[in-house]
Amino acid sequence: MFTHEVHGTTLVIHSVVVAKEYRRSGYGSHMLNLYLKYIADHCLNVKRILLLSKAELLRFYVKSGFSVIGLSSVHHGKVLNKVKIAVMKSVAGEVV
Repeated sequence: MFTHEVHGTTLVIHSVVVAKEYRRSGYGSHMLNLYLKYIADHCLNVKRILLLSKAELLRFYVKSGFSVIGLSSVHHGKVLNKVKIAVMKSVAGEVV
């Protein structure tokens, strides 16, 4: 996650952001699922998608098909004292 590879096989999502007043209304899931479908349909080189999640948001990502793969040492954003967990989703049924 430290260099950009234009034709790489891993896509990293840095944030899924929904305005506070619209959270828990399905907008985030809908937006994420549309994006994941677009990637699967149009970015054939992408075999896996990674992201970091705060512990309290894991359920959101797991419901979208991601799997927890472990704790991450990467700190992204202003909240450094929160547990960051790497989550992964395979694309188009690929085993990763």
